[in-house]
Amino acid sequence: MEIAIIGGGIVGLGLARNLHQRGLTCVVHEAARAAPAARVVLTNRTAPPDFINIRIEGLTGDRPFDKLDDFISQRELRALSDQYKRIAGYSIEELTAPAVQSAQ
Repeated sequence: MEIAIIGGGIVGLGLARNLHQRGLTCVVHEAARAAPAARVVLTNRTAPPDFINIRIEGLTGDRPFDKLDDFISQRELRALSDQYKRIAGYSIEELTAPAVQSAQ
């Protein structure tokens, strides 16, 4: 879903710039999104979005616990989350970059 939203933005920007070159816009879109989409798919196979939950279940033996910090540090949780965000294109740097950059 997220890839479709981002991709729609790229296609919309391309169509707005090149109404007479719709086919080219689709080719440019495909070239811009193929590698990032492939990285997300491959990452989902090895470390899915719920990887943090899976990791916590493994660390706690899937038993109730009082303090998550007894099993994993906030730093490690943040690192796991940041890694996935970078791969999926949701890092702070990517989200705050000008939209025109991501469409080129």
